[in-house]
Amino acid sequence: MATKRGRTEVLAIRGRIDEAGRFTSWRCTSTFFVRQWPTREATGYVIELLDVGDRLLHREPALVELDQTCDPGEARRLQVTAYIGLRDDAVAVHLRRDDLVLWRREVPRPARVSVRMVGPRVSRDAPVRLRVTYSEPGDGAFLKVIYKWGERRFQVVDVVAPTELLEIPMDSRPGGEACRFVVIYSNGLRAAAAATRPFPLGTLGPSLTILQPKPRTVLLLGQPLSLEGQVVDPERPGGARVREGLSWWVDGDLVGRGPIAGVERLREGRHSVALRYEAGARTEVSTQVTVRRGPVVPADGWEPFDDWGSDHG
Repeated sequence: MATKRGRTEVLAIRGRIDEAGRFTSWRCTSTFFVRQWPTREATGYVIELLDVGDRLLHREPALVELDQTCDPGEARRLQVTAYIGLRDDAVAVHLRRDDLVLWRREVPRPARVSVRMVGPRVSRDAPVRLRVTYSEPGDGAFLKVIYKWGERRFQVVDVVAPTELLEIPMDSRPGGEACRFVVIYSNGLRAAAAATRPFPLGTLGPSLTILQPKPRTVLLLGQPLSLEGQVVDPERPGGARVREGLSWWVDGDLVGRGPIAGVERLREGRHSVALRYEAGARTEVSTQVTVRRGPVVPADGWEPFDDWGSDHG
């Protein structure tokens, strides 16, 4: 579902319910951007807004799902996700199942946050220092730090308890002409966001990795060579051109394209294996494999066998 901006601030309540029916909230926040509302199925759980006299103002069903786990003996828990539009006359919000109130929180004043970079010009040689100012935090308050280096290109750097100073390493961050940090602050229920001024950062370029073969791999004569690699190219709009941009070369000869390929048989000796990525410029990494003759003759080197030879007349 496409992102839609509304005029109503929407509370996003998340948490877990244990076997004793206790609800523990987890990173509750608010947003004006609702990507997708939880499935509106009757589960018996509802989220409600209350006014100053504890009168009901609004109600929405909550999505409740089993918290899947593979750990033996792990206690059964339920995951809760609920969204409800906030009203000016609301003073409290609570989660209820039938007549049982599982959780209640007073609605705080709107959250406020600002952020600025302090220190010298941004470079890869030193961490960026962010000075953050925010309104009074409540239970469950947090900061989410997001790094953006282009249109629709971003990554979550960290989610931390509210703090006034953040240090963020830049040595491996993607670069671009208009990078910035965005800080989202939740006071425990309501959220606000702020961004730094844009700044340039030199690009890293794509990163190539050969997963197979491992360095110093030794194969026996007749054993096939498996090729597996990956490319990370976050600075390119749309991401890496994996299938069409990757190619495999053995001793200078093209042997395959894409992240996975193979060679059925290599001659005895040492061979160079290279993985190339071409998306404008060319990037290449390489390794070496050695093929040795084994203690026995491989099957394709056996003498022909004739069941109907001279011994059978």
